[in-house]
Amino acid sequence: TLDEARKLGAFVAAMNRVSVGFDEAALKANGMTNRFGLFAQHDVDAALKAWLAQRPAVTAYLTMSGRDLTRDAQVVQPYASRIASRYSALPSSWTHGDPHISNFLWSGTGPTAVFDFGLSDRNTALFDLAMLLERHSIQWLDVMDGHEEAYRPDVTKALIEGYCSVRPLSDDEKAILPDMLAISQAEAGLNWIGYYMNGTHRLSDADWCYDTCFLGHTRWFSTNPGRALLDSIREYLV
Repeated sequence: TLDEARKLGAFVAAMNRVSVGFDEAALKANGMTNRFGLFAQHDVDAALKAWLAQRPAVTAYLTMSGRDLTRDAQVVQPYASRIASRYSALPSSWTHGDPHISNFLWSGTGPTAVFDFGLSDRNTALFDLAMLLERHSIQWLDVMDGHEEAYRPDVTKALIEGYCSVRPLSDDEKAILPDMLAISQAEAGLNWIGYYMNGTHRLSDADWCYDTCFLGHTRWFSTNPGRALLDSIREYLV
């Protein structure tokens, strides 16, 4: 409900405020974190080369599957170019990485506790808000089944309202939030390829990471419904 969305937004903002000053270094590269930064660069190609050098399992998948990541990464370029300068200026902090409604304990219409920090890493606080919107504003299973208009701008607004009631956004954060949302799962989708290549060893699992999480989710934001959602966020944040 919209009441639940507002309270969840406020709770996530409180989490982000609490994490300020927790200065543990970012985790070493591994297949099961949710990090944002690869596609917040002006030179995405150079960033990708350095990123892949730390992830041999992802490189192996690209070779085995014949994927052209340099070509496919063009899908993120428009968003990355608008994010890069402002994102690099934001202070870093630890984020939960998966603020889905099911990762909270609830009493009535409000969350009371959070668990499952398995995707946590050092990002910026704004990334948790982007993930909050990604997890709840779009009904991805319906979208992937061909129903492109399966999204909830009212839930989006309520989540942002709740979040900003506790942690107001800076002008820079407001400017880049829509573009961050559009590519919020691009890096994770590629990173999780390593998890499956080293775990289940099934190419079909890695294919899902690449085709659905990396490409499918990002491409949805270039559809009419996707652009409409991003525009509604921009209008609300003015």
